[in-house]
Amino acid sequence: MAKGNTTIESVIKQIDDWKGKDVSFERWSDYLMWNFNYTVTVDGKRFFVRIPGEKSDLFFDRDHVHAAGKAAQKAGAGPKVAYYLPDSGTQVDEWLEGYSRLQTDRWIFHHRFDDDFLFKSLDALKKLHNSKQKLPNKDTTFDTLRKLIGLMKEHKTFQPRELPYLANLIDRIEEAVGADGGIDLKPCINNINERWSWDFFWNADTQDMKIVDYEWGSMNDVCSDLATLSTSAMLYDDHDQELVEYYFGELDPFQFARFKLFKLLVCMKGCFFMAILDKFRPVTFDWIRSYGWKAARLRCLLKDPRTENWIWMLNNHEVYDEWKGYPLD
Repeated sequence: MAKGNTTIESVIKQIDDWKGKDVSFERWSDYLMWNFNYTVTVDGKRFFVRIPGEKSDLFFDRDHVHAAGKAAQKAGAGPKVAYYLPDSGTQVDEWLEGYSRLQTDRWIFHHRFDDDFLFKSLDALKKLHNSKQKLPNKDTTFDTLRKLIGLMKEHKTFQPRELPYLANLIDRIEEAVGADGGIDLKPCINNINERWSWDFFWNADTQDMKIVDYEWGSMNDVCSDLATLSTSAMLYDDHDQELVEYYFGELDPFQFARFKLFKLLVCMKGCFFMAILDKFRPVTFDWIRSYGWKAARLRCLLKDPRTENWIWMLNNHEVYDEWKGYPLD
């Protein structure tokens, strides 16, 4: 588990393959408080180094993160994992040469671009989902949400005023998903729905998409990743229908209902996560402001009058007819 005091210099010294070579490094990002990310160049070859920071152990087991990264590599969805230092939880990936990071608007306004990045991103996700890899982290979205609620209460962080209602809604959605056949556990990324397209890297020459960052990786419902993609890109209903139909091969009403309910869940996850980070935030980022707009998006989705219809559909495995309403008992 990460100790939060590992330096890039100490990491470089621990990698035998780099000894006696020309090694240089630069800080890659100051955006995240729980990681220290670096670009390291060794005799002209670049690597990406992620050093866990303080408080990261509240959320992540670094051995699980490493296992998820290796699984993504084997599936052809992620970069090659070059080294792993278990004492500190530091992971070193080979740099994705020839790849460039997507931007969020390439999902929202994908009609402006020659390549349909939305579908290519779904193809990359499907590589991992269908790889039959087994991840050691078995937490579903429901497990993660309850853990985050526990952390908010334990550390007395800011909490949404409707938390009791949200906790009850989590239980009800879980019950409905269980009635609809439960969760077909597959390896998922489960990332936070904030600029998630930044984790998708496209190689125009090879027409290949790679996905980075598997800190939340676990065995979960694939709707978790699909919902995260949709809410990150702020897709509308017609886009959501297109997304579900493309991924599953048909627009099944029950699959669509499940997907829509997972959009609520991943929005809750983003809110809870930001509320906890605000307790330990550095001066480089205003986490509570990020919480605010995530909460606004969640509350917008919660106002969708179809939410109760989708829960009813999964519980009863019957398509809701808006003209007939609910059947009388």
